Amino acid sequence: MRRRSLADDQRAAVYVEFLVVFMPLFMLFLGLTQTSLLFTGKIVVQHAADAACRSAIVVLPDDPGSYDGRAKNQIEFNETTLGGGGVQDAVEGIANLLGIDLPTNLLAAGDPRLNRIRLAAFRPLLAIIPPPDAVFDLDNPMSLSRYAPGEGESAQSVLIAVGHGRGMAAAGKRFAAGLLYLSQAAAVTFPSGPGAGGVNTSGTQDFAYSRGSHLPLTTRVSYSYPCLVPGAAQIMCDSWSELSGNQAEGWNEMNGALARGTALLNGGGVYYILRADATLTYQGAEYQYRSEREGG
Repeated sequence: MRRRSLADDQRAAVYVEFLVVFMPLFMLFLGLTQTSLLFTGKIVVQHAADAACRSAIVVLPDDPGSYDGRAKNQIEFNETTLGGGGVQDAVEGIANLLGIDLPTNLLAAGDPRLNRIRLAAFRPLLAIIPPPDAVFDLDNPMSLSRYAPGEGESAQSVLIAVGHGRGMAAAGKRFAAGLLYLSQAAAVTFPSGPGAGGVNTSGTQDFAYSRGSHLPLTTRVSYSYPCLVPGAAQIMCDSWSELSGNQAEGWNEMNGALARGTALLNGGGVYYILRADATLTYQGAEYQYRSEREGG
């Protein structure tokens, strides 16, 4: 019997074809998964911008007495006094409840009016907050390592990317860590119009509007979305250190975030800055508030 030559041997040909096609097809699947998550995140960020804008048109001209006497139609990005807006107090309170030691630079900036507007943006963004071990440096003693969902649980998983967790305890820890993450990964700014650049991220910003002027007010929310799908994330997103070069406008807007506690972040994480604008007609009361009449 004649022996079959290697050139004529077609056994396992289908298996070889599968091996050749599998990796490109698998990477396509991962890419589609990451893209769908980014689109979902974009929808949430747009909702956050809408909420922040609705808050801003009411908060900016509101009674100074409700904001520690801060002037109407003005915000201060570098204000360090706690209170009023509630964001800093909420973050610090939850951290204390869980026994998390925050670095001194974490709770940093924002006057009461700005923090009230930030809080409106944070509420929708809580729907897409990442799990603690996906974005925080678990080897850092000041990080959230002892509050991670489980020892040895890897962040490099599609399950974690889509929000997999275990029970109410894990949900509570994720919520607390999410507030800490939002404080440094989400920014509310006020461009001159939809799509305009050069936003203020420090100092004082004045809004010389009145109710009778019917001028529009544009609010922008910028959010560093953590890309967690293995393989696709490294292709589609940038490390924290690369954001300033590859996503320059978004990175500049991130300088207006509540905190700059980047020492907590996982250096191996990758992110994509999602940005959304919302514009509404500026509103203001046509009467003088009591605190203004009384001079305080």
